[in-house]
Amino acid sequence: MTTPNDGRIRPADGTGWHVARRYAERPATPWANGLGATTELLGADESTALSPAGCPAWRVSVATLDRPAAFSALPGMRRVFVPIGGRVVLTVDDIPHEIADGEPFAFDGGADVTLTALERPCRAVNLMAAGAGVSLTVGPPPPADVAEVLALVALTDGDGVSQFDLLLPGGECTTSVLPQRAARIAVSS
Repeated sequence: MTTPNDGRIRPADGTGWHVARRYAERPATPWANGLGATTELLGADESTALSPAGCPAWRVSVATLDRPAAFSALPGMRRVFVPIGGRVVLTVDDIPHEIADGEPFAFDGGADVTLTALERPCRAVNLMAAGAGVSLTVGPPPPADVAEVLALVALTDGDGVSQFDLLLPGGECTTSVLPQRAARIAVSS
């Protein structure tokens, strides 16, 4: 995939991973409830072009977490939240959950969710999907020809890759360019 000047994602030639969106070049926007900010890496409409038929629409973004705050309710969405740079506590429907740095945590988007504690300001990768069928895990990037993996969000810098950049399969990259850790967005089985 490539990102032309108009910002849309299009297919690319090759078999490696390439940087499709640079986090540093994306604008931050306020949360729906106005209590925080997020940077969208890939929107739900764009995800349909990357996903197999029958896969629900999904969105991936990076939120800035600098203080306790309520999350926006997103009924009908399944969410996976991964704090990066610090441990946090999310209270979901009155039940607190301590979430370690880099640990994915899934919850219903319609739940009453509040970030109730954080050890330091940090960020969080957020996957929002309109149903089951899309997952997010954390680990080393797989080869680009693993069909189940739709996209990566870099969690560490690499040569030519910065933290939170969005990588898509296709293009000319070598494994030395990839980050050591990534949030892997995949089709669930």
